[in-house]
Amino acid sequence: ARKMSNATFAPSLQYLVALRTRLLDDALSEWLRASASGGRARQVVQLAVGCDTRVLRLLAEGGDGEMPRVLEVDSPRVAAWRRHFLSRFESPGISAVARSCEQVAFDLREPEQLLDMLIHEHGFDPDLPTAWMCEGLLEYHPWSFSERLFRALGAVASHSGPGAMSRGAPESTPKVDGVVLEIPSHVLFVAALDNYWHTFLREEHSQMPVRMAWQKRLPSADMLVDSLRAGGFPSVAVLSELPPITGRRRQPAQPQAPVRMGRPSILHLLSAR
Repeated sequence: ARKMSNATFAPSLQYLVALRTRLLDDALSEWLRASASGGRARQVVQLAVGCDTRVLRLLAEGGDGEMPRVLEVDSPRVAAWRRHFLSRFESPGISAVARSCEQVAFDLREPEQLLDMLIHEHGFDPDLPTAWMCEGLLEYHPWSFSERLFRALGAVASHSGPGAMSRGAPESTPKVDGVVLEIPSHVLFVAALDNYWHTFLREEHSQMPVRMAWQKRLPSADMLVDSLRAGGFPSVAVLSELPPITGRRRQPAQPQAPVRMGRPSILHLLSAR
């Protein structure tokens, strides 16, 4: 609470959080639709979930297929708080979703232990289609942590195998015109700020980043892609967002030229499979 009371939130940070949320919501919604064929059980694992309410926004809406099992990972204190928070909802639809979420108390600074803990203590099945959500996590840890995390999650994806989605009863295997669909069993969605974010805050708002525990240097999209591939995710798609033109250095509009030309991106959404 003391950290938050002293934090400086630039308007662009509010914009980025809203944009990051929408990009990840859309990506997860698309994956949920694509993986619903055949009625297979599915899993969603949110890393460093914090105060996120994605499970209530998306999963309470229902849709095709059974609701996936949701595992929300964070420190013991956060996990305990979320259990209390989610237990307070009285709406039947939302309360059912809240009860289906399992809060996982785990120190993510040791990502190599994550899989074993999920399997043995929470019944995680690495052979089921799984979406891993990594949002607002990498900025708080050194680069070596990102590499270790990607290797740990890549090992899970490699264990599941590219055809894991298609295993099981023939009648439940997703097909189109008799052809088995090869939908990757595991996908990792990573939302990360680029190193230019620090410069952008300073130039646009004369501010330093939120005074919490962010790293002074943040990885570029190329670094993230290379690390994901080295960690076991051969296919990585990147969606990058340019900064909004706001603040004291706003430039006059130039209808004949792209307004954001030459401005580095500050937010990346990576989909690794």
